[in-house]
Amino acid sequence: SYYRDPNITAVEPRAGPSDGGTHVVVRGAGFGAFTSPDARAACRFGDVAVPLNVFNDTAGECVAPRRAELAVPPVPGWYLQVPVRLALNGQDFGPEPPPSAAAAFTYYAPPRVLSTWPHGGADGGGTNVSFEAEGLPMGGAARAAASGPTAPKCVFGNASKLGWVQNATDHGSVLAARDADARWSFLGGWDERGGWCLLPRMFEGSLSASRTVDFAVALNGQDVGGGAGDASGSVAFVVFPQPSLLAGDA
Repeated sequence: SYYRDPNITAVEPRAGPSDGGTHVVVRGAGFGAFTSPDARAACRFGDVAVPLNVFNDTAGECVAPRRAELAVPPVPGWYLQVPVRLALNGQDFGPEPPPSAAAAFTYYAPPRVLSTWPHGGADGGGTNVSFEAEGLPMGGAARAAASGPTAPKCVFGNASKLGWVQNATDHGSVLAARDADARWSFLGGWDERGGWCLLPRMFEGSLSASRTVDFAVALNGQDVGGGAGDASGSVAFVVFPQPSLLAGDA
């Protein structure tokens, strides 16, 4: 069977940490032009191929390999941009796109949060939390639009549960939600040294004791620290019950 090479119009997210593991949704057209009987469809990041899970004719998903697996010479700085190409038969990859094309993925050094102020907040949410961190510039990688699924986020809680908000199988755009044990909010502002965000509502329907959760930053909206679910770049943040005054209290 002859088929036309699929066309890539976007990768989401467009960047991820150097430790790999980023779930990358590839969008475009012609992904259903050929279905390999032995499921050999593949993505290639630079010179390393990984399996491609084709959702439909316009979308698929692959997991970014570790930057250390790529056979590339040392480059100045701590980030690297590589082209992303597809091979529906697992062998014939399309032509390499120019560096400025949408079909490119950037590896960046994992960010590390150093401290927050304040160190805790009420579980009703709304606290303005400022933080200091290292590794926020992303090495020049394109920042996703604010409020989008891949936009930078502050994460409170179990970072391994952080996910996107739609189902890729149905929508061909973003990953299934996995945020049952994590709360997050979009970064309200940030620079090379830190930023701020609002503490989301952490109240779960009943009075609870104070608890300590992880606070971390996901620059691509998905990966915390070194990779998905890695909270090594996090700090402790205390969540306490919302204070209240009862009738008759002084």
